[in-house]
Amino acid sequence: MSFTISGDGLSSFASERLTFFLAREPDRFALLEIHRENFKDDYIKNAWGLHPNEVTESMCDRFIYKKIYLIELFCDSDQSKFKSLFFGIREKQTNKLIGALEVYQTDVGSCEIGVFVSAEFKNNGYATEITKSFIEFAKKCTDIETIVFSVKMNNVASLRVAEKCGFVRNRVYTLYLGCDAKEFRMCIEDKIQLFNDVADSETSKTLCHTE
Repeated sequence: MSFTISGDGLSSFASERLTFFLAREPDRFALLEIHRENFKDDYIKNAWGLHPNEVTESMCDRFIYKKIYLIELFCDSDQSKFKSLFFGIREKQTNKLIGALEVYQTDVGSCEIGVFVSAEFKNNGYATEITKSFIEFAKKCTDIETIVFSVKMNNVASLRVAEKCGFVRNRVYTLYLGCDAKEFRMCIEDKIQLFNDVADSETSKTLCHTE
C-alpha cells in the first residue's frame, strides 16, 4: 500500500505561519545546505538504523538525494506509488527555509514522520505547529490512520510537543541496541496517532525528530 491522495494532490499545504512544499530537484541544494548546517542535531541520523555516532554527513546527503529522486520519479506520473514524502518548510513572513518534514510508510495505514527545525528557528513553537499541521493534512488528504513519531526521553522540547498534541503512553519497545522507545497513542476522530518517546540508555547524543 502507498499513500492515497485526495483532492488536488499533495504538492503543498500550509499552517498559520508556515508553508509546506513537496521537495523537488530545484530545492535540493537548499535542503542539503540547511541539513549540513545542523548536522549535529539532524533527525536523519535516525533513519539508518545505526547508532547516531556512526552516521556520516555524506550518508545524510544521500538520504536527501534519494527522497527527492523518488518524488521526481512519481510526482508527475503516478502519485499512488508514493511510499515516502519529503517536504521543505518555509516561514511565511520571511520566506526562509526553516526545516523539513519527512513521511514514510511503515505498515498498512501507518506512517512515521521526522520533523526537523533549524537551530535558528527553534523555540518558536514550530515543531508543534508542524506536527499538528501534518495530522490535519493526513486526515483530509490521505488514507493514513496511524502516525509514528520518535524522540529521546530526555528531550524536553519534544516531550512538550507530545503533550501539546495530546499524545499518551502506550507501550515500550527497543528502537536499536541500547535505545528503548516508549510508544504514545492518541485518537483524533476516527484516526489513531502514535507518538514514540525514545529513551537513549547509552548516550545523550542520540538525535530526535523534533527539538
